[in-house]
Amino acid sequence: MKMSRNIQALLYFSLFSCTFFVSATEYEKLTPEDVIKTWNDALYDGDISVVEKYTSKTAADYVKNNWGSLGGLSKVYQQLIHNRPSILVNRQKVSGNMATVEYTTFHPEDVVKEWVDTLFMEDGVWKVAPQYARTFKN
Repeated sequence: MKMSRNIQALLYFSLFSCTFFVSATEYEKLTPEDVIKTWNDALYDGDISVVEKYTSKTAADYVKNNWGSLGGLSKVYQQLIHNRPSILVNRQKVSGNMATVEYTTFHPEDVVKEWVDTLFMEDGVWKVAPQYARTFKN
């Protein structure tokens, strides 16, 4: 049984499309540094689906005990929206399934803070563990 050229072309196109999609998905994996920036931006923007995507499962009790939910944490960030800082990553260190990111935040009213955040690799994605965050105000 011979396939028509149209069916054969359609099969090749489908195979190419699937390969491209998988490659594009792999390409979109964020580094720990990227996750820190994305996570903080999402908290300020109130984009809870992104915050959830990049928050470690290990943080569930910590978040619940301190803010009730990730939405509660986002509301704290949103109350400070006029104070939204720029972020400069100073150092990223990856060791197996754990990473630390050291960064500086520059706030509009000339407040500068140094931060160290811990992330864990979960299901192939770097996720922030806010219970381990440390800050040092300059």
